[in-house]
Amino acid sequence: MKYKIYDVFISYRRKGGKNYARIIKPELEKRQLSVFLDFDELKDCKFDKRIMDAIDSSPVFLIILSEGALDRCVDDDDWVRKEIVYAHERGKHIIPVVVDKTFDKIPSDVPQEIKEILGQHQFSNIDTDALLQPSIDMLVEDWIKPHIKVENVEENSPCLKVDSDMSCMVYIDDEFCGQAEANTLKKIPLLQGEYKLKFVTPDGKDSVVGVFEMPEKDKIYKVELLPIKQRREKAENFEVNGVSFKMIKVEGGTFLMGAPESDTDAYEDEKPRHRVTLSDYYIGETAVTQELWEAVMGDNPSSFPGADLPVEQVSWDECNTFITELNALTGKKFRLPTEAEWEFAARGGNKSKGYKYSGSNNIDEVAWYNENSDHTTHIVKTKQPNELGLYDMSGNVFEWCQDWYDDYNRGSQTNPKGASEGSFRVSRGGSWLDYARYCRVSLRRSSAPDNRDNNLGFRLAL
Repeated sequence: MKYKIYDVFISYRRKGGKNYARIIKPELEKRQLSVFLDFDELKDCKFDKRIMDAIDSSPVFLIILSEGALDRCVDDDDWVRKEIVYAHERGKHIIPVVVDKTFDKIPSDVPQEIKEILGQHQFSNIDTDALLQPSIDMLVEDWIKPHIKVENVEENSPCLKVDSDMSCMVYIDDEFCGQAEANTLKKIPLLQGEYKLKFVTPDGKDSVVGVFEMPEKDKIYKVELLPIKQRREKAENFEVNGVSFKMIKVEGGTFLMGAPESDTDAYEDEKPRHRVTLSDYYIGETAVTQELWEAVMGDNPSSFPGADLPVEQVSWDECNTFITELNALTGKKFRLPTEAEWEFAARGGNKSKGYKYSGSNNIDEVAWYNENSDHTTHIVKTKQPNELGLYDMSGNVFEWCQDWYDDYNRGSQTNPKGASEGSFRVSRGGSWLDYARYCRVSLRRSSAPDNRDNNLGFRLAL
């Protein structure tokens, strides 16, 4: 019997996840995606071949993380566990999707195998209420649809490398050049010149087309299809004293830092706008939570107590004491982000869409600020993320940066660290207490290093 080819396989826990699956499936189908979703009871407690065939035929494996979605994964015969493991073994592009605000992290008693598999992937969020359409659009555009990425790799002979999570047929100038298998590199020798690249999925349904120029004879270029393995490499998970947290990779790039002269909302210290180039780095998916602070420091200075709320009432000096302790526990070199790193990440890095706030021009979609906060901080990750999957970089709490506060200059800079000395440190992002104007991605604030506020926290960099 020949089975149908699907674009997306949806895995879910029947209790708590079924209704979300019913909402998501037709939305994906509206966007011309073929979706497998099995609402029938599977018999005999066996891993049904129909499920294996459906996972095999789907390049994308979407796991719905609703309340209790992973609770039964301790059982070797649990369906959700089997589906996750099977998809991982088959090299599928796994997308963990959080749909329920009661699911905020992987439970501690989940088997290590499942923690490691899901921990390799950056989580996505879908708001099944008012923001359903934009959150589904973001899921499809940023996580499911393939894109072309070309990068230079230093080697001796001119050729392309194709790296994809899904097998695809490769065409150059409409001539078939072979098939690239999933999760393997395919080298294609090329002479100097311009080429039309086309990548087609095995069923011939989906394709990506782009124009590429091979400008140098002594270089090798790598062509990647997104979503690809870098989706998994972009997030790193850490755990300290039983508390886990995630760092998101920010690929280096060049951007215009600050506000243009035409921005009437901008203050003078946001100008002049200037060109900044940054190398790769990692930044926290969220601000440091009270749970993480307590796991490292053993106390909680916050005015608004709550494990998943951002820690506040911490000075710049105390943040660096925390980081010293964290590095001793993990053997890593965590730090505060530079002001340039913070702004580049808040803008969405190389994926920036030029939003006024971090992730949207509609502040209510992405930020807790004075008009919607009810005069308090809020649990992290309850608003939409920005283009890089970072949460709350506008609103909730201001965030300390490493730099001394100083005026900008017009010159281009590479990996700037700010002034060598000063009286005040920089904080960015706005907070629950502030007007929308203070939550813009270019807004700057200065505070004494020993200052504490109930709207001031921090985010880690690495």
